[in-house]
Amino acid sequence: MRDSATYNYGCVGSSHSNGDASVVDPFPGDRIADRPAVAHRVSDAYTAVVRPHMPADGYFLECDHRFATMEIALLGGTGDIGEGLALRWARDTAHSILIGSRDPEKATRRANDYDTLLSERGADADVVGVSVPPEYASDTVDSIASRLDDETVLVSPAVSMRRDGAGFHYTAPEASSVAEELADAAPDYVPVVGAFQNLAAGALSDLDQELAADVIVTGDESEATALVRSLTDEIEGLRALDGGPLAVTGIVESVTPLLINLAMNNDGMHDLGVRFQ
Repeated sequence: MRDSATYNYGCVGSSHSNGDASVVDPFPGDRIADRPAVAHRVSDAYTAVVRPHMPADGYFLECDHRFATMEIALLGGTGDIGEGLALRWARDTAHSILIGSRDPEKATRRANDYDTLLSERGADADVVGVSVPPEYASDTVDSIASRLDDETVLVSPAVSMRRDGAGFHYTAPEASSVAEELADAAPDYVPVVGAFQNLAAGALSDLDQELAADVIVTGDESEATALVRSLTDEIEGLRALDGGPLAVTGIVESVTPLLINLAMNNDGMHDLGVRFQ
């Protein structure tokens, strides 16, 4: 086993890699299996999480990028899924959470005025979560399109549903999914990622409730989906899974009314999520 204090590593396969860098091992002499993952700052924007391993051919360090402090703007962050994401990211991470609502008075009560938030801070947001009702999602993206740039990732957690006497039904938008509708409304250079559609808003907003759920992440740009998976994994109790391209997002969205119907019709199944084994 190598016990020297410094190892060289290079994070391969990421456009954010700064090449090889020296990492000081803070646990020299410890058994490899006992060494925890350690975050090392790579640049002003990124850190690398370094994990020790002992494969058959010797010691090596595995690293993957984690985005450091970021600005996450949640449009519609004063209700349902947006509120829960805001609370969880605020508790579990050091990211700056910007909250807005389509209702300026409501947004003012909970954070800043919606229009002021977008005009002053929207262009600086690394991630914009469009957690407004699905019927307003495209219009919302239209209204902020000029404030988005090619480094902004739009996230769509919305699901289009209707309710009748039988329960909840998925109503597929003309574009096949809400996420794809957002992609049609967004500038071509802004990537759209689908995520968080199957989370129970009540469980997410209740910080006393432990989460144990998977989040299926879909999108067409690998860097954008990797970012959203990383942000998902930073919330305690959530596990991000790669669901494939944006074109399959309708399948993910359609699971949500099923979960709500199960929770309504079965005792003890309140705030259902999904977990794949």
